[in-house]
Amino acid sequence: MHKRTIAIISNRDLNKAPRIHREVEALADEYDVILFGESVSRIPNSTYKNIYDQRTFFDKVLNYICRKFSSHAQIRFSRLKKTLEINNISCVIIHEPSFLPLISNLKKKGFKTVFNAHEYHPLEFQNTDNWSKSEENRQQILYRKNLKNLDLLINVSNGISQKCQDIFGKESIIIPNAANFVELPIKLSNSARIKLVHHGVLLPSRKLDFFIQCLKGFEEKFQLDIYGVPSKSHSEYYNILKNLIKDYKHIRLLPPVPFIDIIPTMSNYDLGVVVYPPLNFNHTHCLPNKYFEYIQARIGILTCSSKEMKQLNSKYCIGLDITEFNKEKITESLSMITQEKINLFKKNTFNAAKKENAEYYQDIFLKAINELYLK
Repeated sequence: MHKRTIAIISNRDLNKAPRIHREVEALADEYDVILFGESVSRIPNSTYKNIYDQRTFFDKVLNYICRKFSSHAQIRFSRLKKTLEINNISCVIIHEPSFLPLISNLKKKGFKTVFNAHEYHPLEFQNTDNWSKSEENRQQILYRKNLKNLDLLINVSNGISQKCQDIFGKESIIIPNAANFVELPIKLSNSARIKLVHHGVLLPSRKLDFFIQCLKGFEEKFQLDIYGVPSKSHSEYYNILKNLIKDYKHIRLLPPVPFIDIIPTMSNYDLGVVVYPPLNFNHTHCLPNKYFEYIQARIGILTCSSKEMKQLNSKYCIGLDITEFNKEKITESLSMITQEKINLFKKNTFNAAKKENAEYYQDIFLKAINELYLK
């Protein structure tokens, strides 16, 4: 049977976008997939096209003029519709809200349209200095004008899904950033010190420096390894952490490991750390990649501030949630951790890993896409 063709559009580095990788994995058996993006894609089972080749000379001139007046002006891709038609594309999936007006126009021309949102964008950076009320309003307008036109909205957590329903009246399905299922043995904790681990991009907003300071006085009980990825926009924070841990002999800042080695590497630890301050709506409702990678690594999880992670900790009994992001509550929680509790968490990750994995959610995603063609 001839396969339908689906286009996925994103302006991020496609090779560092696990959510898009899993999307392609889910679609590949039943659909041909064409990726439109800024960077050449090496994702298997897909074809790549540069999104900026879809602009005419007039588009480029008009974009240049509009950007002079507003850095958020909509980018025109006048050749895109013809390219989609030539390639017999029937469904378009976007990953950034800046493309919402584009696919609203495509919807009028008969295309199926999907927005796979990575977070709640109207409040994306509300805690940062350069986040303004006007930017929030712009994102609100994008959502208000365009969500209603979508055939399918995808969100990463229950809280964000409910927010879209309450504010914009748009229902969505929930596809978190779950890792692929990995068959791994459970390594029970039996070392003299409890081994904590944190991996990911090092951002000041996540306040890892504060958590490090809370580990003072726990030199005999814990060791913490940080596999940190320096942030391009906050490169100085890496050096701040590097200098800070010089005074902590039980803490190490290590180079990041390749993506395929993350879960096997994490499996050598006892507790994965996902301790964020409740700085904004997205932090409060986040379910980051690392949370699911810790589950697949069969280790316990230490969390803070996320209602979504707390709920899963409780559902499967796989981790401890710190009730408030302050020194008193963090140190109190650290004091409560025992090897017996950790080993209970580790044993319980066996059931969590079988249910909270990419394959399970890919089936939900594929079913939702297939149902678009039944309407």
